[in-house]
Amino acid sequence: MPNHGGFSFAAAANELASNIIQSLVIDVNVELDFAFGFDLNPTFDEYASSRVPNLFIQINHFDMWGALGVLDWTSDIDLSGVDFIVSEARALVNVSSTLSSHPIRINSPSELTALVNPPAEDSERIIFSASLEVDFPVFLISDGVGFGARIKYLDEDLLDQVTETPTTNTDVVIEIAKIQWAAEKLRDSTAFLKDLEVLNDTIPVVRASINSLIAGPDRTIADWANNLEGTPTYSSGPTDRISLPELRYRMKEALSNITSPMKAPQLPDLNKFETPPILPGNNCNGNDKAISLDIEDVSGSLEITICTFLEFELEGELSAFGLLDGVEESINIELDSGYLMYGALSTGIKLTIVSLTESPFVEFDPVIAQLYLQSDLSGTARIGLFEGILSGNVALQGQFSLGHCTTCDGTYPSDGYEQADETSGFYYSRLIGYSLDGGIELSAGVPGVELGLGDEIGIRDDNIYDDNPPIIQLPGAQFYVDVMKFTPQNAVNMLQLIDSTLAQATSNTAFNARIPLLNTSVKDVVSVAAVFTNAMFEFFVTVQSFDDRATKSLVIRGGDVSAITPTEEDMSTYNADFELYVLREELTVNPIPERADAMRAQAQEEGGLCKFEIPAYTDEDTTDSYLDAVVSSVTETAYCNVNVCRSEGCYGCIDEEGNTTCVPCDASNSCDGLANVVEYRLCDCDAVVTVNENNEFALYTVPYKANDTDSNDIKLIGIFNELVEDETLEEADHYGFSINSPVHPAVIPRFNTMAELTARMSQVITDFTGVETNITAVYKSPSDDSYGSFLFGIGFSKSFEYDVSFSPSISLGDFSSISAENSTLFIEGSFLLSNEFGVILGPDDTEGLKIVSEISEDNCTDVNQNLIFDITLSRDDDPPVRRSISITNCAEDVAARVEIIKNRVSAAFGEEEVTVSLVGTSTLVLAFNPYWSGAQLSVLEENIYGLTNDTQKKSGFHIANGATALEIRRLELSGEAAVSAKVFNTIEVVANIDASMSGYLQFNSGTSGQLVPLDIWFSNVRSILDKLDEFHDPDFATCTLSVDGNFAALIHHVKEPIALEQLVSFDGSFVTPFELDLLDISDVTSRRPDIQLEIDIPSIGDIKHISFGDIVNVLKDALEFLVGNPDDGHSIDSCSGGLLACEFTGFLQIVVDAIDQLVNDCTECDDPDAPKSTFTTLETKLNTLLQDSVGGTPSVSFTPTSDDIRSSLDVDLRLQWSFLEVTQLNIDLEAILEGLDLDEDLKNFVKGIVPLAGGGRTDVAGSVTLSLGVGLEYIKATESIIPYIRGITGVVLNFSADANAQFQATIGPLSADVGVVSTVGNYGGPLSISVGLDPSYNYYIYSSTDQILSRKGFQQVPSISVLEGEIAVGIMGQVVAEINVEFKYGLGNALMIIQISDINNMLERKPGAVDLFYEATPVEIPNLIEILLMDPGAIVEGVDTLFKAVNDLTLGRQGVVTTFPVPFIGGALARSLKAGRSDNVLENARRTVKATLDEILNTYRADDSNSTVVDLVANVLTDLLGNDLEILTGNVTVQYYEHNGTESLISHGSYTEGLEIKSLMWEIPFGQSYTIELPPLNFDFPNNKFPLQISTVLTEEQPTMTLEWSFKLAFGFDLTDGFFLYTYRELLNLH
Repeated sequence: MPNHGGFSFAAAANELASNIIQSLVIDVNVELDFAFGFDLNPTFDEYASSRVPNLFIQINHFDMWGALGVLDWTSDIDLSGVDFIVSEARALVNVSSTLSSHPIRINSPSELTALVNPPAEDSERIIFSASLEVDFPVFLISDGVGFGARIKYLDEDLLDQVTETPTTNTDVVIEIAKIQWAAEKLRDSTAFLKDLEVLNDTIPVVRASINSLIAGPDRTIADWANNLEGTPTYSSGPTDRISLPELRYRMKEALSNITSPMKAPQLPDLNKFETPPILPGNNCNGNDKAISLDIEDVSGSLEITICTFLEFELEGELSAFGLLDGVEESINIELDSGYLMYGALSTGIKLTIVSLTESPFVEFDPVIAQLYLQSDLSGTARIGLFEGILSGNVALQGQFSLGHCTTCDGTYPSDGYEQADETSGFYYSRLIGYSLDGGIELSAGVPGVELGLGDEIGIRDDNIYDDNPPIIQLPGAQFYVDVMKFTPQNAVNMLQLIDSTLAQATSNTAFNARIPLLNTSVKDVVSVAAVFTNAMFEFFVTVQSFDDRATKSLVIRGGDVSAITPTEEDMSTYNADFELYVLREELTVNPIPERADAMRAQAQEEGGLCKFEIPAYTDEDTTDSYLDAVVSSVTETAYCNVNVCRSEGCYGCIDEEGNTTCVPCDASNSCDGLANVVEYRLCDCDAVVTVNENNEFALYTVPYKANDTDSNDIKLIGIFNELVEDETLEEADHYGFSINSPVHPAVIPRFNTMAELTARMSQVITDFTGVETNITAVYKSPSDDSYGSFLFGIGFSKSFEYDVSFSPSISLGDFSSISAENSTLFIEGSFLLSNEFGVILGPDDTEGLKIVSEISEDNCTDVNQNLIFDITLSRDDDPPVRRSISITNCAEDVAARVEIIKNRVSAAFGEEEVTVSLVGTSTLVLAFNPYWSGAQLSVLEENIYGLTNDTQKKSGFHIANGATALEIRRLELSGEAAVSAKVFNTIEVVANIDASMSGYLQFNSGTSGQLVPLDIWFSNVRSILDKLDEFHDPDFATCTLSVDGNFAALIHHVKEPIALEQLVSFDGSFVTPFELDLLDISDVTSRRPDIQLEIDIPSIGDIKHISFGDIVNVLKDALEFLVGNPDDGHSIDSCSGGLLACEFTGFLQIVVDAIDQLVNDCTECDDPDAPKSTFTTLETKLNTLLQDSVGGTPSVSFTPTSDDIRSSLDVDLRLQWSFLEVTQLNIDLEAILEGLDLDEDLKNFVKGIVPLAGGGRTDVAGSVTLSLGVGLEYIKATESIIPYIRGITGVVLNFSADANAQFQATIGPLSADVGVVSTVGNYGGPLSISVGLDPSYNYYIYSSTDQILSRKGFQQVPSISVLEGEIAVGIMGQVVAEINVEFKYGLGNALMIIQISDINNMLERKPGAVDLFYEATPVEIPNLIEILLMDPGAIVEGVDTLFKAVNDLTLGRQGVVTTFPVPFIGGALARSLKAGRSDNVLENARRTVKATLDEILNTYRADDSNSTVVDLVANVLTDLLGNDLEILTGNVTVQYYEHNGTESLISHGSYTEGLEIKSLMWEIPFGQSYTIELPPLNFDFPNNKFPLQISTVLTEEQPTMTLEWSFKLAFGFDLTDGFFLYTYRELLNLH
């Protein structure tokens, strides 16, 4: 069949058939639960015909359901531009079946058949039902819009024999994509409304926006359009099209959701709202339905017109937030009632849909929203620190209109509309007003105020969008007027100030006075310092939470970094070292400089204590390098876990007119130098170091490090001076840096009402005292001459117990001073503190306002010399006083400019009202009379005087203090103290003192009920002791302290150098009670209690009249005895005078220096009023000064004696050096035996043994003791002090020497074993040499002939020079020595015993002083050859020694070849000879020769050879060194020397029998010649100044060097002197 127009019937039929087949449905489901079994009854029934069990089936459950037919048959046939569509057609038979009851038992096949095909009477056992549903929609569609019919048939029971009637309806469908596109167009056209400021502005009272009121929370009036996008079809429609009825339903559903949830769309109540106005061209004019939706097909386009006039209700909570923001007074309203607000919304939208390819067209009627609220209200009103109950009513009414016009060009056809933006074509108008009226009644009683005091409050604003502020009616009762001036934040300030008053009252300077006799001041036991401050953050305030802070960064600012340039003079003391405190945990301490110690401790505990440097800016610095230096100063330590960085890698957040923008900081876009930065974020550090646009330093904390959600909450950061113990820091400025003044978030009070404040104050006092305390505040109404006030009263008592000790400066009777070493003294009692303070609810009439400016140093110009400014002064409600001031001239000098201002202002106001002054070098200060409570300066333009617009106003309240009383009713001291005390200022003792004291204190200031401004009160306290201070008020306070008591003292030890023989005890007491006026400085500083306590120590007697200075003076005299009188030319250096001998000068110098130092340090020696030192101090000083660096041991002793005639004090100094030495044994036998008659053999023997070349050693032990004794005698009868020098004064040398040694010695050519035993001593003790006085006497140095000095054991000399004649020298000691010599090889022996019984006799050369005994076996000395044969080892050792010596001089580590760099070839020579190494040619030769000689000589037999052992040595050396090692230039030769007389020698080249050979010598001609390869030649000279410089030219030839070296060396043996080494003048030749 031909295809007409592209249509194929066969293809269409095939597609229809295929679609039908795909839509066929057969869906049957069966659920069956059954069981089967056997009936056993027949088996057990004997009468049954069959005993076989019966089979049965039991059906427990049966359900069957399903559908048959065509489901969702959709077919689309293209008829050449027109689509024929069967859209989701269905024809379904639904069936179901079940059992009527369960279970059913089937016992036989017939029962099963009856169940399936039941008889009529049993048809109900199985229930069966069936239904038919037919839905057949058919459409013809062109260009997305279709028209057709829908045939429906429904028979719910096919079995009832009733046939239903089918229905046929015409219908239209449209593609959903077109609707979605139109919805998107509408949505996009209105999307900007959610960000439109006028729709999002918060409406007062209801705290909601137009958007949220109409569309619901977080929605806008454009959000309903989103409901159309993607609208699903009804369940039986096509998935990509929607019918018109369904579209209407869906769109109405969407429109119903445009407002907040409600019961159903309904028309507004016209009693509350007006009908929307009829505007020209509006699509919805005349609409009277809640929702109207018209859809028309106009010329192929679909027009959808949507009109609404809806009423909606909105519930919420009333809010007074922001209503009173413009009120200076402290008043706040909190509403706790809800509201039900009504609204009316009218809209009109027309959508024209042409096709899918053309954009839909949208037309808008104005959107008009009307609001209506009328409601009761309730809540609370906080006025200042008081709370009242609020009740009343609230009303709100208004209208918002939003119109659309694309051709209006900025002017809407209706009045009152403004353009929303320049692109959308929307215009709006709005008018909303509200009113709030209520009454206030106090919710709790206030002392001094009528209970339930009521008043009214009202707030009204007819249009919240105009420029007129709300009309506010505040309570007018005086109480409310007064308390509105005092906020919770002001109360915090009051607490800090009152804390200071308590602290200053209990620690004022008058209380610095110590309690008599004790180390404790009055303020120590009654201090209540920082009672409130310590509890401030626990009870009263907290820092603002992180989330509530508008700006999260904390910032420390400094000055221009390039201006940190100390002068050269200041640079020496410039301090760059500070500390950085960073606190992250809850701030628990008041962040003021005085509490720096607590902040530092918290920072250290948290890891936030860091070093921080502010270095000086130098010429080499740049801003970058300077900031890097600051960053690098903060390093991680055990206490510093803070990371500081530069701004690179961060985001800098900049505030521009209230809008914050964050920009990345990197090398190409540095944030250093940016203006208006408020914080840094997303840094990998805790704080950022940077500068602003003026190069001024800034340190920002980083609130967010990794992202914008993980907070880095730093609660405090500050730069502090390094804290010194017991030091209080103050705020300081360091080149613009705020030091000791940390930054932290805002401090928020924890209380809101006076009741909460007083409760917290009560809690603080309760915690401090441990006694329940209740604090109240009383209101005092104002009068004609005073402001209203609140008066607080604090009164509490506190017991105290305080460990104390005696004051180190006190004296108790004869105890001239006391220092406690171990004290169990404690003071106890209780004090009562009462204090009145309050708030005066008016300005401080003593406070004068000030306006400050900085005068410019710019030069005068025609422009800046003219200035006009206004000053306005005001007070309360009085009319203000305003003056205009004109300046028409200019001065170059700053002081002159100030004078110009002063003259003009004085002319306008008078100096009594305004004073002008210059502070510092450039600060201009305008100070106003305290009468004025407000001052305003108005300036039109910039000027060289620095004047700018400024307004200063006194606070509406000020803190004041009333009467303060502090009373210690019971002050008791008891206990015992172990003390060190001085008696008579000279003797130190250790004693126990029992004390029992009692007393009282009374302090009063101010007058009860009369409040004084705090600044005046503080001034009075600070000047309480200074009668010359201008603020001193003699009637301000009184303060009296009174004490009384008694004491018992037990002295159990007198400190060295004086000993106590027995314990002594004494009693004492106050003569009269001691009373002090603590406000009288002269009374406190000069008066001391009169205490009677007499001390009398046995055996010391009148030594109290002898002083430290007296002893130093007599030591000074003794110094002359030791070293002589300098006037006579005596000194340490001259070794003359006194005890001086050159051997003793080193010892005496120590004593001389010590006494000189004592004399120089002794102030009391010349000044009787100087402080006194004790004998213990003198002993310590002497012991210290007598210490030396060689181990001397000093001792100082003081010995007192006393009788009825005199009291004396002996002072003995003893300085001893002990030594123990191990020395070379060196007994000079020649000197000892000189002059003795000895035979010739013994003389030769003695001569030979003198060198003693061996290892003899001896131990010598000894000591040197220097003693100096002086004394002072106090004669009671004459009350005079006489000095003397004790006879023990002198120098004693003691020593002993013991030797018992065995060693080998060489005596001439022979070897011998020598044994020595010797003793030097004094009959078992040490040998002693003494120089000094006779120790059995003491010597008065007294020129008078008065015989009163006659005393047993004493001699009198008139002067030191005479005393020197009494010096004597004595020596006591003996020497015994025994020497035993055994020659090797049995050549003989000798024994000698020497004894000196009295060394004095020997020194005096007395006959018989030396006893000598000797015994010797005659020694026959063999010839030299025989000696060598006896000891061949000596030859080997000699040759070995020879080679070692030669090697050390030439090729050893320090030899000339090793260390000498040969020019041009450098170290090539040394390397070729292996110089400095253990394998060089000489070392190799030495080892080879030694081993070979040792073997040959030890096996040599003279009878076996014609050569001597000497020739053998020469031959061996020639063979080894010449033939093997090739380091000889010839043979080794030997010469034999025969002695002719004593001088001449006869040389023989060989040995002949009979020659008397006295010596022999071998000569070795060392030498070598060979060629070596060299490294590249180096012709450089190390000295650059050398006139000839040679450049090295490299060639390909290998440089070589021919080396020749040679030297001669000889060694030998001598019959007398033994082995010797002989060297020639020319030791070494190198070529």
